[in-house]
Amino acid sequence: MEELELYELYYLIMLDDIHDGSSIISYNMESIWEEVKRRYYEENKILLNIYSPKDCNILFYWLRDNCRYRLLNYLMSKMVNRFTTLDETSNEKSDNRDEFFLNNLKLIYNILNVQARRIISNINVEDIPLPKSSKENTISIVKDILMEIDNNGDWLDVYENIINDNRIIYLNEISEEEEEKLKQSLGISTLKHIDNSYLQFGNDKAYLLLRYYGNIGDVAPTIHEIIHYIIRNAHRAQTEAPILREFPSIFYELYSIDYLGKLGYDKKVLEAINYVRLVDSYLSLKEMNNMLFYLNLMVNNNEINMENDKVQYAEIYSDMDQILKEIVYDKNNDYIKRCDDVTTDLITNPYLFFQIYPYVIDNYLADQAMNKIKEDKTLYSMIKYMTENLTNTNASDVFSLLADSSLLVEGNEKVKKRVK
Repeated sequence: MEELELYELYYLIMLDDIHDGSSIISYNMESIWEEVKRRYYEENKILLNIYSPKDCNILFYWLRDNCRYRLLNYLMSKMVNRFTTLDETSNEKSDNRDEFFLNNLKLIYNILNVQARRIISNINVEDIPLPKSSKENTISIVKDILMEIDNNGDWLDVYENIINDNRIIYLNEISEEEEEKLKQSLGISTLKHIDNSYLQFGNDKAYLLLRYYGNIGDVAPTIHEIIHYIIRNAHRAQTEAPILREFPSIFYELYSIDYLGKLGYDKKVLEAINYVRLVDSYLSLKEMNNMLFYLNLMVNNNEINMENDKVQYAEIYSDMDQILKEIVYDKNNDYIKRCDDVTTDLITNPYLFFQIYPYVIDNYLADQAMNKIKEDKTLYSMIKYMTENLTNTNASDVFSLLADSSLLVEGNEKVKKRVK
């Protein structure tokens, strides 16, 4: 215990608190608090009682004031490592290595700005009930869309095969017994927060989880997840660049909404269907903004401290807060909340950033593709080719093809590989 640095004690206390005293901590928490008390006494010559809530608060705030940036540096260093090095505990399916992202932080931030403005300008959508659609009708429309995308019928064959093999689990239809088996397989206690997703069990058992609501909005997420299935089914032993992971699925999701427009569905209905995507992107942008800022500080300065936090955020990143209708930057104390919030997020889920950034970036690429395809129909075949060969597709080629030329900047950040 005496060999632990002060920020490590702070980390263990935060970890224990965030995970509600679960067995994730191998240390005895009473011993940790005693060690904090001892060090507090050495510095302040005041002896506190760890069994007093008031004294524990004093110890905690003293700890946080002394360690907040040291702990943030530790956590952000681990994040940078995940961009460049395969986690020892990871496997190929959870490979987070993405040096393109790390080498193009300026481009990424420019894209976030563009997406934030797009979302804010389109998010005021009228909340209307969507037209009803039976499961059978939804499946029929999905089949028609897949046939239009791939007139060879290969994609349609994949969809029909997973239906015939019972590889689609409709979460709104499963029995209590089936639900218990699924929860056990996933290692979770409830399916309440599980939505449309692609899941693979073992080496070959892949499933789609779909939650149908009985309306025409069920078409888009079905297409989204089928595209994931098609990609993974074709490349089981390989993984695509994380930054491109969601691009084909989001593109064809938008494509399916456009297809519904051709079937005669009103523009307000199409906007209401896309509203879910806009809200998800908005929330992801808010979560990404501060983490991206600290990632940028770490890569370019090798350190995050109070000074560069205050100064550089005011110079570069505060405009994003205003776009996202956040609190206007306050140079006196906003950095404290930002630091503590990001630290808490990284302890709660160290992979949060990796889970959300592909959706935000690929939503931008998909929007760009849908706009550019109006002028250049050859993009349809190019995107289909990318989808079928995603594991061999170079991220820089996709961005060169689809990103706005005014946003394309040569990445001048150097990838920094750190020892864990």
